[in-house]
Amino acid sequence: EESKPLGFQEWNVWGSPKGSPGQQSWHPKYKEHELMGNILSMYFLDALDIAADILNTNIEWKEDVTKQLLMGVDHVNSNDVGKFPVLPKPMSVTSSVPPDNDSSDGRNDLSSLLLGLEHEDKSSKDSSPNTDTSWKMNRVSCRASFLPQSNTDLHLESSVVSGLADHASSDPLSDRTDEEYQQGWVKDVGKLELDTKRKVEKKGGMGYIDMKWALYGIPASGALELFLPHEDISTTLITPGDIISSDILVADYFQSLVLCEVNEKRTKQECNLETDVTYQIGGVTSNSVHRLKENGVAQYLKKPLCVHVGIPSSAKVSFDSKLAYKKGRQPEMTMDGNDGNDGAASLFGLLLSIHVTGKVTREDGACSISHVVWENVIPRQQQEEEQQQESDDVTATE
Repeated sequence: EESKPLGFQEWNVWGSPKGSPGQQSWHPKYKEHELMGNILSMYFLDALDIAADILNTNIEWKEDVTKQLLMGVDHVNSNDVGKFPVLPKPMSVTSSVPPDNDSSDGRNDLSSLLLGLEHEDKSSKDSSPNTDTSWKMNRVSCRASFLPQSNTDLHLESSVVSGLADHASSDPLSDRTDEEYQQGWVKDVGKLELDTKRKVEKKGGMGYIDMKWALYGIPASGALELFLPHEDISTTLITPGDIISSDILVADYFQSLVLCEVNEKRTKQECNLETDVTYQIGGVTSNSVHRLKENGVAQYLKKPLCVHVGIPSSAKVSFDSKLAYKKGRQPEMTMDGNDGNDGAASLFGLLLSIHVTGKVTREDGACSISHVVWENVIPRQQQEEEQQQESDDVTATE
C-alpha cells in the first residue's frame, strides 16, 4: 500500500460511515471521486485562465459577454458575427423524432434543439460554395424541479398556472396520501429516492443537498397547466394591445418542446409519458408525441426519460401579466396605449395543459414531470427581413 502513489492509496476505502446507503461495489469510492475531481479541475483552471485574460484586456467584457449569452448571431449586425462563439459542425444531424405532419414548415424538427442550426452569413456578396457558415443554438429555456436550485424563477413550480394540490405537505420526506393526489398534481419524491433519503438522514445527511422532487399526477389529479414564456430578449415583455394580430401562432415563436420524467426504477406498468398523457398547447391537442431515443440523450437504465411534444400548427400564444409581475417586470403601457402601471404589460408564451388519460396508478408508478425544455425562435419572415437589411447595409457601404 505504501508503494502506491498517494492518490491511489486506500483506493477501496469508503468516505462515509460503515453501512451508509450507496456502498455497492459498482459505486466509486472516495479516492476515485477525488481523482475525477482533480481531472475536471484542470479544465476549469484552463477556463479561468482565459477568463482572467479577458478581464485584464477588455474593459467592456461584461457587455460583450451579455450579448453573447442573450442575443445570438441572428440578432446582431453582420460586423459583430466574428465576436460570437460558434459551434463545430455536428458529427450527425439525424433525429429519432419524425417530422410532425401537423407542421408544414418543419418547426417540430428536434435536431436544432440537440445539435444547433447551420448559419450562413448572407450579408456577404460572395455566393460561392465556400461562403462562411457556422453552427449556432437558438435560445433554449428550461424549468426543473430537482434540487438544489439557486434561481427560484427557473423552478418548475414557478411556471404552474393551475392544477397543483392545495394542501399537499411541503416536507419532502413525508408520505403523500391518495387524497392529496385526488386534489391535483403533487410535489413528491419517488419511493426509492424517499427510502434512500431517509437512510441518509439517519447518517447525518452525508452532505447530500440534491433531491429528485417532481410533480406527480394520476388521472384523478386532473389537468396541470404550465405557462412557458417566450424568452428571446427582444420579445419577453410586450403589451397585448401592441400586437398586430391576436392570432399569433405558437409555432412561429417556439420550435421544440420537451418534457422529462424522474430517473427512477419502477414497475413495467408505470406511467408512459408518450401514451398515457394528453398534451394541449393553447387549447389544441398535440397529436405528435414521441420518446427521445438518441443515444446518450436523457436515459436511465436504458430507458428514455423524455418526450418531444409536437406543436400544433393552429395553437395560439397566451399572455400572463401575473407572471410578469412575479418576475419583477414593470408594465410598459396600458391596453389603450397610454403610459401607466395598471398591469397591461405581459409575458407572452404558450399555455401547456398536461392530463393523465391512461390507466395509471400510484402503486404501479404515477406520471412525473421534472424538466420542461423549449426552444425560442423568431418568425422566419422577421429573420429574412433582418438578413436582407444587413445585406443592404453592406451594399450601401461599398
